[in-house]
Amino acid sequence: MTDLDMLATFMEATKEPSAFENHPIAQQGIEGQLLYLQGLALVMNADNDIHETEVEYLQILINSFSLDSSVLDDVIDFAKAPDKVTIQAFVAYYRRKPLAQLFLFDALMMTRRDNQVHEKEMPLVNAIAQQLEILKGTQQDIFDLFCHIKNRNWQESALYFSSHLLNPDHFKHLLVYHEVEFETLMAETSKIRSKRLTKLIVNKVTRACQLKWEPLNYCNAESLPKEKEITIDFAPSIFTHDLLVPFLQSKMDRGELRVSSDEVFITYNSPEKLYGLLSDLHLEFDPEDNTFSVSKSYISDSELMVPNEIKLDYFKTIFSPLLNGEPQDINVILYQLFKAKIAIGKQLHPKGKPNNTEQINSVCFPLKGKKVLKDEIVLGFNNKFYRNKGGVKAILISNRKYLDNLTLWSVLASGQYRLVK
Repeated sequence: MTDLDMLATFMEATKEPSAFENHPIAQQGIEGQLLYLQGLALVMNADNDIHETEVEYLQILINSFSLDSSVLDDVIDFAKAPDKVTIQAFVAYYRRKPLAQLFLFDALMMTRRDNQVHEKEMPLVNAIAQQLEILKGTQQDIFDLFCHIKNRNWQESALYFSSHLLNPDHFKHLLVYHEVEFETLMAETSKIRSKRLTKLIVNKVTRACQLKWEPLNYCNAESLPKEKEITIDFAPSIFTHDLLVPFLQSKMDRGELRVSSDEVFITYNSPEKLYGLLSDLHLEFDPEDNTFSVSKSYISDSELMVPNEIKLDYFKTIFSPLLNGEPQDINVILYQLFKAKIAIGKQLHPKGKPNNTEQINSVCFPLKGKKVLKDEIVLGFNNKFYRNKGGVKAILISNRKYLDNLTLWSVLASGQYRLVK
């Protein structure tokens, strides 16, 4: 054998497609595996040009599923002449299923196999994602993870293997394939993942919230500089299905929730207690797959009735790793979310009465127009939270009726505060 023959043999042998170890679809059975491959075949031939590298990716998946190699020819034939019944069966099988996340990832991979994205490919991928009812926020998370892995940016990808945003078990096979050790990656990125998760959540929130402002004034007619403004209403809710569904699903996957009819119970506390109602959250639950999904009757952008228990849990989970839990830390969170701070209960400084101890030790609530908002929570000048239970304009800091032993988490969950910038 000549040197050239040896080189040709080596190149041919190493060209053989490998396989993903523990690809989740390998556990789906023959029907789910074939439909998965046929769904990807639609993407492969979206541009009416089946490229060799695209076929190779299908072969990698076929090897991963331990299917007979003859399946490849059948899948390619389907790509050239897809039928409606199979397409409908594919959508029905993966719609609302967590594994749809993985399909979208592999679909993105398929669009890049020939090193170019045809103009027909991404519209098809987006249409498939919509039919599979993958939330828009989840679609973005999958795309971000895809970009990080495609560019071998493992530190950035680590967030998605350790948070509630995506199901990490659906993507760990990618680390194995690229010979990245999961535990090592988690150890190397432990200090930065919380900050990145917070930043990502903030980006999701700031795109959705619109605030209305008015000049900031206080009860003693003493105004702050004109550039100071306060929201006319309490802080808007940040909670959308893009935030809630992945969060609840991750807790269900960890065995922390139980669903009975319309009721969701949290189970890691003893005794278990009611966490929320599916109807309030406009969610449905599939008991066979243990999955949450958006109710078919939900009207886009309608406000969700999120109970305080869920809000409190969410804020603690996302933000507590970065904070000490002091009342004033609330402004760290609010500035990230809204580029604003909680309204301050201002200390009175009455003119001509510098020695009036009672007035100096008073908390003055901000006005809404010429009145105050009943039940508004402010951060007093002494770094304690006060609730305006009586609709008054000022109270003594010693008045325990208005002093609440609220944590910053319970204030955030209540939403009973206004924002100042």
